Amino acid sequence: MSDRVVEYLLNAGKVSRGQVDEARRTQRFFGGELASHLLKLGFVDERMLGEALTDTIGVPYASREKLQDIPGDVIRRIPASLVELHRACPMQQSGGVLRVAMLNPRDPIALRELESACGLRIEPWVTIEYRLYSALERYYRVQAKGIRSLSLAPPSEARQHATPAEGPAPEPEPESELGLDGLPLDAEPDSQLLYGLRSDSPDDPGTDPEATMPGMLATPAGVDAPGAAGGSAAAATPAATGAAESPRDPMERLEEQLVAAPNPESVGRALLEYSATHASRAALFSIGKQGLRGVTGRGRGLSDDLIHAVELPADGDNLLARTARDGEFYFGPPAGDSGDRDLFTVLGGRTPATLQLVPIRVAGRTAALLYLDHEANPLPNPDRVAWQRVAAKAGMALELVILRQKLRRI
Repeated sequence: MSDRVVEYLLNAGKVSRGQVDEARRTQRFFGGELASHLLKLGFVDERMLGEALTDTIGVPYASREKLQDIPGDVIRRIPASLVELHRACPMQQSGGVLRVAMLNPRDPIALRELESACGLRIEPWVTIEYRLYSALERYYRVQAKGIRSLSLAPPSEARQHATPAEGPAPEPEPESELGLDGLPLDAEPDSQLLYGLRSDSPDDPGTDPEATMPGMLATPAGVDAPGAAGGSAAAATPAATGAAESPRDPMERLEEQLVAAPNPESVGRALLEYSATHASRAALFSIGKQGLRGVTGRGRGLSDDLIHAVELPADGDNLLARTARDGEFYFGPPAGDSGDRDLFTVLGGRTPATLQLVPIRVAGRTAALLYLDHEANPLPNPDRVAWQRVAAKAGMALELVILRQKLRRI
């Protein structure tokens, strides 16, 4: 079913073959349907995917609104064992008809068994994995199996805080999203782990001590020094053989570093190295219920020691805290109010001409914020699709780090 939808999107020019290949690579690790990974990586939005599902399958799409506030008597129509088996969730009863959201609404066996269980005619609707499993977790406590993470990418159209948003802002998700361990994301252990992104001890089991040393930042992309300290083994190899190293695409280098990252700080350093190709200063902040905490930084005045000292309350009146709360990409000038002036005093004393903030979602929740500025010079207009890809890749890398740390605790 997913393959038909992906072909539809390809033929309609909504996605490229390269985007499909990238989504397939993440699918091989995380599991789930290919179309779900196109959505998670930000190559399509939910409206576009819903329309593609409706056009290819021929049934209505069950959106978030359809799966909210389902009455208890409707939920009780179908037992948990069947909704888990057939990946279906009842939504609404109208007379002798029960509308059911499904991943495969054309499965005749599933439809027959659901009708037999509830004694009503089933009207199948189609939905996406994220919406279905969120509903099953919420109403039945049924957890996704064989899928490491389900979440949506940030909105594809970034909103600039300096100008009014076009149309109403999306409402926050009320349902509990599933984390890496299949538990709701409200569970405290993971939120504390994400808030403490930087390592406090280089002796953490399984962590490379050198990788957690403050200030050990990789050389900016495009200026690799073969054999120099901090250079990768891949970069040193051509120098040893006398071969010239061809320039590498910054996104490809970022992917390699994120895949190999042993801890959150390594993810942060990879992000800062990539950011150095776009801005003179960059920093990474983790986000928790207590607020924002500095993880690592590079550029004038943004030493790791200074960034480690930065802690901002969650309800703070500054641009970083506001962006952390709404979870949306920001590009533009600072607001210039007292909260922002205090923030820039901490970050080196100068107010930048423009700045860029990239939220990073981990297991469906905004867990980190990447900050970029070019000091007194304005930043170039960002390629928002590319930065959305960067954020999605970094979020996946942090999920992998969390999973590894959980494995060590078992």
